[in-house]
Amino acid sequence: MINRICGANVPKNVVYCIENIETHEKYIGKTSASYKDRQQAHLKSSLGISTISHQRIHDALFGNWDKFIFSIIEEVGTDQKLSDREKFYIETF
Repeated sequence: MINRICGANVPKNVVYCIENIETHEKYIGKTSASYKDRQQAHLKSSLGISTISHQRIHDALFGNWDKFIFSIIEEVGTDQKLSDREKFYIETF
């Protein structure tokens, strides 16, 4: 799935969205690491085998992976701007 979204160039410092395609509920997140690694961490956490903190999105993902789409909202420069942009999109969506 990540190669379909990003191709061979996997970005870092991004704000991303995980959206339920049936309910249109959205989870907005950020990562300064590889987007691919963060996406995989969310999927692993939904299975209970990740090091990131477990959140409600992970319960929703479990067994329902085909009902969610992951997308990059924005590539961002610095860590501080990354937090500001994440807050902006959380308020927007």
